[in-house]
Amino acid sequence: MSKGIYCSNVSPFRLDGMYKNAIYSMKFSSHPGYAKQLAMPMVTSTRKIYSEQLEKIDYVAYVPATKKSLHSRGYNQAYLLAKYVAMLLDIPCKELLLKIKENDIQHLLTRKKRKQNVKNVFGFNSRYNIKDKNVLLVDDIYTTGSTLNECARVLLDSGASKVMCTTYVTAAAKNKIENDFYISEDFSQDINKN
Repeated sequence: MSKGIYCSNVSPFRLDGMYKNAIYSMKFSSHPGYAKQLAMPMVTSTRKIYSEQLEKIDYVAYVPATKKSLHSRGYNQAYLLAKYVAMLLDIPCKELLLKIKENDIQHLLTRKKRKQNVKNVFGFNSRYNIKDKNVLLVDDIYTTGSTLNECARVLLDSGASKVMCTTYVTAAAKNKIENDFYISEDFSQDINKN
């Protein structure tokens, strides 16, 4: 059973219009150079929503990519976003998570299949000690929360005290709007049901 406190995800934008075009261009059209610009609003939303916890964040981590997508794309967009988020927040970015099993591409699956698809595909990088550490987990798109939920479970099971998440955009139907940013909280309730 996971321990610690699991927070929500914050996204500066909804997955539509120019924000959808920007993240899709970075992710699917070989534009890794967009990462720094896309990370800036993520940092703004993170600073506002997680303002009380920000100084307590020890590491920025990111969702690892499949070998197949790394090979075809040449980069992990979540890592690039995390690298700039970490730099702008002045927090170390670490490869805390590893992809230990290949799985199907998430964006092609239903909500139910997404949750099953990420089960036990991530592992903790044992080069690090995160006991009682707070982690800001970065990904590009929040859809159902399945990927972030599974990654957070691994981090919490590996000793993290708290995991907070940020993505560039959200596609989730249920979002609370706070300070003009989208807060996705529904996925955090599943963390202890494993």
